[in-house]
Amino acid sequence: MKFKTPNSNALQNTLASAVGVVVGGAVSDGLVGILPLSNKALSRGGLAAVSGIIASAIQGNKTADLLVKSTAMGATGQQLLRLIREQLLDKAPDASSAKAADKFLRGALGLGQPYEMYNTLARPVDPALWDAYKYVDAGDIEDTIDTDYALAADNSAA
Repeated sequence: MKFKTPNSNALQNTLASAVGVVVGGAVSDGLVGILPLSNKALSRGGLAAVSGIIASAIQGNKTADLLVKSTAMGATGQQLLRLIREQLLDKAPDASSAKAADKFLRGALGLGQPYEMYNTLARPVDPALWDAYKYVDAGDIEDTIDTDYALAADNSAA
């Protein structure tokens, strides 16, 4: 591996690959949501396999080739990661553990922050309103969470 000053073509290809990976992961989550299979693990595994095969089949080094290939790779990676997380979720270390390895594993499983256990798109976009969403610890959220953002804003000011 050699490092050199990147040229504009290398930067463009890197950007296309990064965008493709992010878009592929997001689109694949959307596809799993609309697939008619009741078994999400099967949906995720099938989508990961198909997108992996697609990524392997794409040839070429042009920016468009890299964008499409990295989109398929992003879908594969996202679904494999979600499958692994779902399988290991019940084996996660306790949130009260102070060990660095346990904290690392909880973070890798998406349990490092309280809101990561839940759909982060469901919380208010305005970070000032996040305080209205109370949580007990990293694993439990109180039964009553304000879904009325105006009420949540009133509660956070109190």
